[in-house]
Amino acid sequence: MRLTALLFLILVGALSRPAHADTPGIQIINFTADWCPTCHIFDPALHDAVDGMSHQPVEWISVDLTHARTGTQQQKDEMWAGFLNRMQSAGIEQIYHAYNQYPYTGYAVVIASDSKEPLVCMQGVMNSREITFRLRRALNEVQRRAPGRRVPEGSGCPEPFLSN
Repeated sequence: MRLTALLFLILVGALSRPAHADTPGIQIINFTADWCPTCHIFDPALHDAVDGMSHQPVEWISVDLTHARTGTQQQKDEMWAGFLNRMQSAGIEQIYHAYNQYPYTGYAVVIASDSKEPLVCMQGVMNSREITFRLRRALNEVQRRAPGRRVPEGSGCPEPFLSN
């Protein structure tokens, strides 16, 4: 009986572990704000695309920049400090530094979760099918090529995001 219980626990543990736990994945850093009209179109499409990839190794990081324009000085200071802390804790402070040179919303940068290499940048009004296509290409790039050999897709990424 003990062996059966042990085998059951091992099986349950194996089933509860995500299938992609050892597979390289992507991180999506989405820059958004309440006052951003483009975000009201881009963000729902991005959410739909990510929701449709629930069995893939995709991590979502949202950077809310609402207070960057409309907040008090204290709210702005807290927002920028929080942004830096989140990027540092995720190991991607280069995104914080690059973003300060490219201050837009309605924008997302996709990076490799293992090496933090930029893979694709998306902005503006895109539908969820186009976003899904780009995310799948980014995942394919991460899973097909070794770190350091991945190439950003297209010219959508501004130079500050490409230099580490």
